[in-house]
Amino acid sequence: MNIGIRKWRLSDAKDLAKTLSNRNVMNNLRDGLPYPYTKQDAVDYITAMMEADENETFAYAVTVDDKAVGSIGAFRQGNIHSCTAELGYYLGEQYWGQGIMTEAIRQICQKVFADSDIIRIYAEPFSYNVGSCRALEKAGFQYEGTLRNNAVKNGKVQDMKMYALTREKDPYSIRRLDQEKLPEALSLVWEVFCKYEAPEYPEEGIAEFQSTIEDPGKIRNMKFYGAFAEEKLVGVLAMREPRHISLFFVQEAWHRKGIGKRLFDAVKRDYEIQEFTVNSSPYAVEVYRHLGFIPTASEQITNGIRYTPMRYRAAEGGKTPLLETERLILRPFRMEDAQNVYECWESDPDVAKYMFWSSHHEIEKTKAWLRFEMEQLYKKDWYRFAIEQKHTNELMGTVLIYYEEEVQSWEIAYNLGKKYWGKGYITEAAQKVLTFAADELKVTEIVGRYAKENPASGKVLKKLGFQYEKEIPYICNDGTVTRQGIQCRLNMERQKGKTN
Repeated sequence: MNIGIRKWRLSDAKDLAKTLSNRNVMNNLRDGLPYPYTKQDAVDYITAMMEADENETFAYAVTVDDKAVGSIGAFRQGNIHSCTAELGYYLGEQYWGQGIMTEAIRQICQKVFADSDIIRIYAEPFSYNVGSCRALEKAGFQYEGTLRNNAVKNGKVQDMKMYALTREKDPYSIRRLDQEKLPEALSLVWEVFCKYEAPEYPEEGIAEFQSTIEDPGKIRNMKFYGAFAEEKLVGVLAMREPRHISLFFVQEAWHRKGIGKRLFDAVKRDYEIQEFTVNSSPYAVEVYRHLGFIPTASEQITNGIRYTPMRYRAAEGGKTPLLETERLILRPFRMEDAQNVYECWESDPDVAKYMFWSSHHEIEKTKAWLRFEMEQLYKKDWYRFAIEQKHTNELMGTVLIYYEEEVQSWEIAYNLGKKYWGKGYITEAAQKVLTFAADELKVTEIVGRYAKENPASGKVLKKLGFQYEKEIPYICNDGTVTRQGIQCRLNMERQKGKTN
């Protein structure tokens, strides 16, 4: 049983309505919810949670094997309690007593403390709800007292209990730097640069860096963040528009203590668009990789400065990771990809000819497809990757691996915009995805299918190591065309640890 929390999806509405149309569940909740609870009520709630401010409302579905079986949320309070959040939750009755809510509470508290400035999370269960009290205690909450005659539920006056969990005191603090702190910050930057980066640069590069940090105009256009051990400044990160890291340095004695991550996390909280760039020194490339950045070009030299352009782009949730090959970035799709997807391949009948889908004659159909893909992001048996050219950021096509019930096996599918055909891109992308499937998903074998009339696709599978298995009917274009096809199979043991 895989217990988790994830963002709500509209497809959860039916399960949510069923959970709340139960008097035994409702008897443990505050008043105000409709009963019976309809699917439309569920859609309205899920929509509201999806649109809520993510720094104020931390709302998630509680899942068992990705099926929504309950709800949990932490809600930021106001005024002097703005760093406190109230916890609320419920679970379908058939899932009570299995430790599910205890695990969900642990997960949400870890997430809220890690991703926000919340320092205290509290809950107020009814005193008679022994199961809820026990779940809180097992999750580490401390009983703080009983709130006598604190509520009226179902016509009866009830006591409630107060439980709370507080964030462990962090020995480091992150805060924006004012003008008075800038000389100290720039001194730290220069000190660390001279020790770790200057040895990699010629004199021209060292002079170029020094002139940058001594230029009042350039410094004025940067936003500085500092990491403090008590009141000692130990790390500096500076941003310039739109979302570019200009300076990022941590004193030697505070390396490997998570200070760089704390600084970058603080920056991310200040930006709505979670996409950042940096020109990394040779020394820092691996540091940025650990933060989630990937190179977008090979190392370059400008005015004696050696650097590798890198980019961070947060995935839109779900389990599909960012992958990287020599020429490509493989990432989850986003709704803003619609125009590029439509123009590159979905509207091209030549691309659609041997695909399961038909070409799109209007972009609204592409948007509907992307909305479907957004709903698959959390599924444990569906991994759809957008293929992006690393040096141009052009969207080129897609690779999908998913569990196909029809053949009781994992399957791979792919397509590519016509102008990218014949250049080895699909083989390169699919190889990386297959390695991910073998190493991370522990897939042992996978099926690939293609139309006989499309030998180019067959060549891709052969290069990837697939072996002929049998001839099959190959259904195309939303079931309107059936062609002769070939089914191949790959033993995944040989894929483990492969790199491009």
